[in-house]
Amino acid sequence: MTPFAVSPLSDEPRIRGYLLTDAAYAAYALADLEPPYSASATWTVATRDAVIEGLALLYDALEPPALFLMGSLPAAEALLRQPIGPERVLFMCQPHLIPAVRTAYNVGATSEMLRMRLAPAGFSPAHPDRSPTPRRLTASDVPAMRRLLVEAAAHDERALDDIAFTPLMVESGIYCGIDSGDALVAMAGTHVIAPRAGLAALGNVAVHPQHRRRGLATAVSGAVTRALFDMGLQAVYLNVRRDNAAAMRVYRRLGFQTVAAFVEGIATER
Repeated sequence: MTPFAVSPLSDEPRIRGYLLTDAAYAAYALADLEPPYSASATWTVATRDAVIEGLALLYDALEPPALFLMGSLPAAEALLRQPIGPERVLFMCQPHLIPAVRTAYNVGATSEMLRMRLAPAGFSPAHPDRSPTPRRLTASDVPAMRRLLVEAAAHDERALDDIAFTPLMVESGIYCGIDSGDALVAMAGTHVIAPRAGLAALGNVAVHPQHRRRGLATAVSGAVTRALFDMGLQAVYLNVRRDNAAAMRVYRRLGFQTVAAFVEGIATER
């Protein structure tokens, strides 16, 4: 059998064409083809007879950098035999690719994740009279947002490495929050907004432990989602842990439906 050829790729139409073979799983990667995210994205493919059979995306705007894998198991193994990224990464892959990741990396705890999607016609907005009205967050709110993420993660026993948040997300995206007194107690925002692809990704939904079960997560998530659809986007995606039943109830209440499954975790190169 012809061996794989592994090489960098910058041909955007060719990358996009391959990602669209599984658009639900590759939604975030499709967004990384567009500015400002494209400046931090490096693409590597495994081809055989000039046909792409596997792809790796390294996105280095996060710490640790994110490594996204897609394709067949033999292609992923060929990709990971190359020095694609740094020693430590946050990886995301389809479940059948875990053996390839474990061959190349020491893998700690992993999370089984679900990808959910919502189109405008399915959107069921939060009821405005059941919780405070969220406000738009700006760069000046970043310190308060970081504090809220840290407090929520500590309560949920979640590693901060698992949380993808940077000030650039606030500056280039849409974030909404709810205050109680002088403190920010609920927030939600976007990981990416990709107008050319017609999609965005909802993320960083956090509610202070003392303010949960009051509809705040639904309110802030709904406010961000409405703003995205008002921009004319055709799909909003999000990631949620398979075992996070409370979060899934919030997202289903808004109309989100599960469209893909994947695994993520922190990995250190062998």
